[in-house]
Amino acid sequence: MLNGTLPSLLFTLPFIEEINLGFNLFSGGLPLELFKCRSLKVLLLRDQNLFDGEVNQGLNSSLFIQLVNLNFLDLQSNSFKGVWNFETLLSSLPNLTGLDLSYSGLTVLSHNSTTYVNPNFWFLNLASCNLNAFPKSLRAMKNLQYLLLYGNNIQGRIPDLAGEIGGNRLIAVDLSNNSITGLPQFQWDGITQLSFQSNMIQGPFPPSICNMSNLQYLDLSNNSIDGVIPQCIGNIHSLGMLHLGANLFNGTIPDACTDYGQLTWFMSTEN
Repeated sequence: MLNGTLPSLLFTLPFIEEINLGFNLFSGGLPLELFKCRSLKVLLLRDQNLFDGEVNQGLNSSLFIQLVNLNFLDLQSNSFKGVWNFETLLSSLPNLTGLDLSYSGLTVLSHNSTTYVNPNFWFLNLASCNLNAFPKSLRAMKNLQYLLLYGNNIQGRIPDLAGEIGGNRLIAVDLSNNSITGLPQFQWDGITQLSFQSNMIQGPFPPSICNMSNLQYLDLSNNSIDGVIPQCIGNIHSLGMLHLGANLFNGTIPDACTDYGQLTWFMSTEN
């Protein structure tokens, strides 16, 4: 495991395409030489890289937008400071297909403006980034596989356009620990993991979830979902874990939750 500050000499290689310094104990800011690496395609600075410098040039831009050829940017679990605009970042990095800013110390704001998104964008993790809204620009991510926005400040009803994101390519969606009050009709037939736990979701169980034939993990716990648990949940034969606790459900538990399928863990306490 490496520590200390990053030497500027590391970033003087003229045609470097990938830098992976994850899982180390570096400290201090990022050398400005890094942002001159125009050929850089992959930058991984995740986990235990305790950078503490400002990395933005203002509310609407960052030094990272100079790296125009970036395909994947991972700054997870750092101590950065700064405010980034989500739409500006996407439009300024047209080759970007993956972004992980979770627990980076950065605040990410969305102004919900229309912007260019690489059609091959497949991975987005903005967990614990103080995200203020569900970005409408996600609608353009037709090949998105992972959407992780848990632990943010997303409020109100998720817009209907969210149900179209990624189509059948979505694998995992986690919007836990926000202030979401309502869900759209989903068209995520291929999804395997879905979590909206610890929100403020009201109303009946979303019926479109029953059409997710590949779903293996579902967590809607700690919300205000009411009514009955629908029998159609039994249509999801792949479901292995179901957590519906701390809601307002009434009535009996459907036989489908106990009689067949691959369900190995079911939780419906505090209803």
